[in-house]
Amino acid sequence: MFSYRHAFHAGNHADVLKHTVLIATLDHLLEKEAALTVVDTHAGAGLYRLDGDYAGTSGEAADGVLRLVSERPPAEPDPVPLADALARYLAVVRDFNPKGGARIYPGSPFIVQHLLPNCVAPVIIAATLGIAGAIMAEAALSFLGLGVQPPTPSWGSMIADARDLLQLRTAPWTSVFPGLAIGAAVLGFNLLGDALRDALDPRFLGGRDRAPAHAQLV
Repeated sequence: MFSYRHAFHAGNHADVLKHTVLIATLDHLLEKEAALTVVDTHAGAGLYRLDGDYAGTSGEAADGVLRLVSERPPAEPDPVPLADALARYLAVVRDFNPKGGARIYPGSPFIVQHLLPNCVAPVIIAATLGIAGAIMAEAALSFLGLGVQPPTPSWGSMIADARDLLQLRTAPWTSVFPGLAIGAAVLGFNLLGDALRDALDPRFLGGRDRAPAHAQLV
C-alpha cells in the first residue's frame, strides 16, 4: 500500500506554484474591507526541514524553492527581476529562515498563520465598533418606541420616559444618567478595541516569531 508523506516532497516545484498562488490570493483578499475565513484542510505537520533525511531522500526541493533561493541571495540585486508574486513568495519563505538559505520550509498552515495576523487588528476594531453601533441603534429605536417594550429596561426608553419638561426640571438625573451610560458604554468598547489592537497587532509586538516554538519539524 502506498503511503504519502509530504516531507519527502516539501519545497518542490508544485509547492512553489501552490504557495505562490496561495500568498497572492490571501494578499488580494486582505486588501478588501471584509471579514476573511480560511478553512485549513492540511493534514501534515505544516513545517518541514529541507536539510533533513526526508527531503534529502527525494531531492525534489533542489528543483523548487532551493533553486530560487540559491540563485537569488536577498543581499544582492537580481540579474533578472522576478515576477512580483514569486518575489513575495520568496520573502515569506525567508521570513522563516532569518539566518539565510532555506533550511525550514513552511506548509500552507504556517503561511496562512504568517499572513493573517495582519488582519486581526481591523477585525477587532470593526467588531468593537459594531457593538458600539448596536448599542446606539438599540437606544435610538427604544427612544422612538420601536425597541424593547416595557417592562424590559432600556436606556433609550428611560430617556424617552424622562423627556417631559416638568420631569427634566424636577428630576433631570432620570434622563442624564441613561445618556451617560450610553456614552460610557460606547466609549468603553472603542477603548477596548484600541487596547486589543495594541496587544494583538504584530506591528506592536516588536516582531513575532513566524515559526512557533511548539511546531513540529519533519
